[in-house]
Order: sequence, then C-alpha cells, then structure tokens
Amino acid sequence: MLLNRSKSMKDHISRGVFIIAFLSLAASLSAQEIVVSVSDFSVDSANENYAFLGKGISTLVAGELRRTKAIRLLEREQMNKIIEELKLSHSGLLDDSQQVAIGKLMAANYIVFGEIVDMVTSLLVSVRMADVTTGEVVWEDSLMEKLETYDYIGAYFAKSILTELALDVEEETITKVETK
Repeated sequence: MLLNRSKSMKDHISRGVFIIAFLSLAASLSAQEIVVSVSDFSVDSANENYAFLGKGISTLVAGELRRTKAIRLLEREQMNKIIEELKLSHSGLLDDSQQVAIGKLMAANYIVFGEIVDMVTSLLVSVRMADVTTGEVVWEDSLMEKLETYDYIGAYFAKSILTELALDVEEETITKVETK
C-alpha cells in the first residue's frame, strides 16, 4: 500500500512538472517578439519642403511601435542600405514584392511601408503591412490629415498595426490618438 502511494505521489509530481514545463514553454512562445521593419515612406509631392516627410512619418510610426515590448524593430540604417542597393540594381521605385524581399533579407516577420501624397491642403497617408513569409499584405489603412497632426498620424497607424497583431497598445499612444 505504501509502495502504491509512493508511486502515485511520483506520478502526480511528474505530471505537475510536465504541466509547469508545458505552461512555461507556451508562455515563452507567446511572449516571443514580433520582428518588424518599417521602411521610409515614399512621397509624391512637388513641394521640395516635403523631401524628408516619408522618413519623418515612418520614424514616428516606428517610434510608437517601439513602445510595445512585444515588438522588436530592425535597425533602419541597415535596412536603408539594403534598399539603396536594391534601387541601384533595379530601375524605378520599389514595389510591394521588393519591400517583402527586403523584409526577408532583414529576417523580419512583417514589413511596414507606405506612401504620402501631397493633396495641397492635406496629406493622404497610405500604409501597408506585409507578412514577409507569404508576401501577403495583411493590413492596410489610409488617412487624410494636415501635416501639423504628424504626432497623431504616427500614433494612429501604430495603434492600428498593434491592434491587427493582437498586441497591447501603450497608453501614451492611445492618448495621442484619442486627443486629436
């Protein structure tokens, strides 16, 4: 009888250790970072004052995404070097498939890219996120805003991306969106 009780106790302990190990593994897998690359947005404008607008707006989106611990952003300068090399080897602008190829080169899960169109009195900002494994655009959104609301624009797109990825959005980002 004592032997059965000892064997039963060992079985319970073994099951308990297995359950704890399984839960720890599941927690670590669910807590893995999502690797995102944010490329400079293209700008369609005759206004030479907007020359760096694509880099500025994409930097604001990246900054808001960086607030979330589950996101790891790739180094933008390294990514920009790869983009420059691709531009030299291909004529014309980068298309969606080239953006995805860049994401794969950088070992990202997703790449975020977009365009800004000068509509004279406001900007049309269109942003997409592609899964670099499949090349599929998994999220896209656009917004018509005045340039003065740049902080809102960055927070708006970051909040939308994080929501799509089912990740928590930092309170500061939410506040920027809600207080516009």
